[in-house]
Amino acid sequence: MLFACSRSDRPPAPSFAAIFPPATGALMNESSPALADLDGDGVPDIVFGSGVDRTRPAGRRLVFTGQPAVSGYVVAVSGRTNRILWQVPNPRDAFTTPRFAYLDHDRVPDVVMGGREGVLTAYAGTDGHVLWRVLGEDVVATPFPYYFLTPAIVPDVNGDGVPDVVDTYGGNDTRAPRDARDAGYVMVVSGADGRVLRAQRVPDGAETYASPLAYRRRDGSTWVIFGTGGETKPGAEWRAPLASLVDSTLATRAERLVLEGTKGVIAPPTLVDLTGDGEQDVLVNTFDGRLVAVDGATAKPLWSHADSSEESYHQPAVVRLTRDGGRLGLFVSRGIGAFPRYVGTVHRLYDAATGRVLYEYRDPNYPAGAPLAVDLTGDGVDEPVFFTQRFPAAQGSRIHVLHLPTHRLASHDVPDNLWSTPVVADPRRTGTLELIGVSWRMGPNGIASLPDVQWQLLRLDLSAKTPSAITWGGYMGTTADGRYHAGDLTRSRGARGEHQ
Repeated sequence: MLFACSRSDRPPAPSFAAIFPPATGALMNESSPALADLDGDGVPDIVFGSGVDRTRPAGRRLVFTGQPAVSGYVVAVSGRTNRILWQVPNPRDAFTTPRFAYLDHDRVPDVVMGGREGVLTAYAGTDGHVLWRVLGEDVVATPFPYYFLTPAIVPDVNGDGVPDVVDTYGGNDTRAPRDARDAGYVMVVSGADGRVLRAQRVPDGAETYASPLAYRRRDGSTWVIFGTGGETKPGAEWRAPLASLVDSTLATRAERLVLEGTKGVIAPPTLVDLTGDGEQDVLVNTFDGRLVAVDGATAKPLWSHADSSEESYHQPAVVRLTRDGGRLGLFVSRGIGAFPRYVGTVHRLYDAATGRVLYEYRDPNYPAGAPLAVDLTGDGVDEPVFFTQRFPAAQGSRIHVLHLPTHRLASHDVPDNLWSTPVVADPRRTGTLELIGVSWRMGPNGIASLPDVQWQLLRLDLSAKTPSAITWGGYMGTTADGRYHAGDLTRSRGARGEHQ
């Protein structure tokens, strides 16, 4: 056992009972939900995207799926009632995680959403009308549009008083997995009107599928971290000053944090101060099975762990291993095998200070959403929450909750797909935690055929008192910025997901 178990430290027993009947809508879902109060009732609302995965690998060739009349939506659902507040068409699959910023000078956060085939859009938080839209051709002329990944909100760089947006643009789903790929781009976009202020190729000229992460260094400067490469092509992890994206000096000022591997870096990093020097250190989970801890001050590796038979799309979740938070862990989920075929998943807890493996669980199912971590027992030690996808996908998904002192798993089966990462939060301030996730249902023939495919918003009871802080409550962390905040944020609301 990792920890001594006391009478007060009993394993959690979540009921996973539905708090509301699921909200439903057309199309599939790969977008992780995020929370922000859009209707002004004091309760964070739930925003996510839907769409259709246009192509799928079949051996060495690609199979193109059909396109509906509307190929994607951005959806806002009331956190208080679970009713749809607004649902607006997106030109293509809205598969990214929503980001929030105050763009149109009202008191309501607005929604910035990337997506497949060259569309980045800002929607008004009030009713979803389009504030501005960036097309792929605004960045670079290509034979086929790339992807805009989940953007990062950054401080105002052009002096108009409105936060701006950094995003990556890359990937081409018309190319077979082994075909050559074109270079990806990193850009700065005006939050006020969507103008592309600067766009530059990534330093190594590789493709990119990695959502950028922006953070403030110890000296007060803002830096951006992004990955290059993909599922079959090599790449690395990079960081650069935000200023270098503005003045077009990215090529000379970018620092490589993780060396090029056999495949790329798709997952965003996790930031946590491991060395106690006040500088955020960088944890990178590469697609080719490496977990690397990088000293944020020197950009040199602290430790690494490699498993070449595993692949991952997701960043590590930070886990508190002791009541005082003085000892931290990293929980990582990976697929066993090689894209696009996996024979199972492996889930590990690492000591964040040393990289030593503390726990491992192997599952015969496919990878699903990224892991989370929250204290469900009130003892100050987190329970990792992780997910798997049963195969074939028509058989549904499984939610696991791990009790660290006893290694007991509480599991719950969801009848549909759960590819995206849920949120753990208490949006209604009831004092009890919810697991909020978007699943999607295949057609009766077991494939994602139109018009049968349908998303469902699930809100499940975790049967646990809301803690004073949630350690890692959603995609890219509780506050959606990739950082572990040492328990000083999101006291009663759960996941906040707002950026100003």
